[in-house]
Amino acid sequence: MAELIRSFTDQFISNLQVKKYIQIYADKHHKHLKLQVRPSGKKSYFFRAKCNGKDIKRKIGEVGQITVPMAKVLADKTLRELRHSDREFEIAEQYTPSKYITINNVFELYKANELDYRKTIANVLMH
Repeated sequence: MAELIRSFTDQFISNLQVKKYIQIYADKHHKHLKLQVRPSGKKSYFFRAKCNGKDIKRKIGEVGQITVPMAKVLADKTLRELRHSDREFEIAEQYTPSKYITINNVFELYKANELDYRKTIANVLMH
């Protein structure tokens, strides 16, 4: 099944037509973020990458439960964990976002995925 590469936006995903077969899309700027559209109309975000020759596929969440930007952040976080992990990547571990996401949750994700990897004025990593 071929993946179609597109830029993921809320509008693009909401306008996707459901077909009689499973469709897989990859985000143009986050190649490890996938969108699966089932014939039933269910749309799910997935992380997919290879680690030590093994195909890693991990469900991120359902469209409607998390936004496109949140899916991108979670996919990037999963990729970073996979690249910088000292332990075996835990495939069975699933992240289930809570029904209500607070501003504090968004900031913590931003801090962990962006701010911690930026250099300070002194050109030293913050963590």
